[in-house]
Amino acid sequence: MKKYPLIIIIVFLLLSSAVFYGYNYVYPRVVAHAIVSKQYVGLLPEKFKDRIELISDTVNQRVSRMFEITEDNGVTMDDLLNAIDEIEEQEVRNALAELYETDIQSVEQVYEIGVKHIKIQSFDPQVLRAPFIEHVKLHHVKKGLKYIKRHDLQNQMSSKSARSIAKQILIQKKEKIQSKADIKD
Repeated sequence: MKKYPLIIIIVFLLLSSAVFYGYNYVYPRVVAHAIVSKQYVGLLPEKFKDRIELISDTVNQRVSRMFEITEDNGVTMDDLLNAIDEIEEQEVRNALAELYETDIQSVEQVYEIGVKHIKIQSFDPQVLRAPFIEHVKLHHVKKGLKYIKRHDLQNQMSSKSARSIAKQILIQKKEKIQSKADIKD
């Protein structure tokens, strides 16, 4: 009789571990893969597939361009991944709050608000100031802010999941770009 409670506890712990692993490690990879490659795995709910389809092309184009810009300015892939780890959820919330409260008139304003609230140690964000101002369009920022608000993205996902998905997008996109470059060589 004493074996049954022990077996139940072991099964519960194994299931809990599987759910934890899936949510923290598998799910971010699946979401990133769907965005980067436009291939959807059955694990993704339909409502997420629609959202991913909406943003996939834009995200892929912007990430590819971002790699060119950051590399040209001496910011490595490791720097970007470390920066993602350094960003605190409250810093992002504070930046978003100020962006929503501000009548944004320029990309420079957006950059200043971002740097004011989001602290990065892995590289000097000032090296990306000029490219940010040159390549980011104000209407894209406003559209992005509306999208975040409309879909309540700041409350829909944990910061750990958002961080994992962002890192996986960078990693998978870089691998995809590298594999295309290897084929050309």
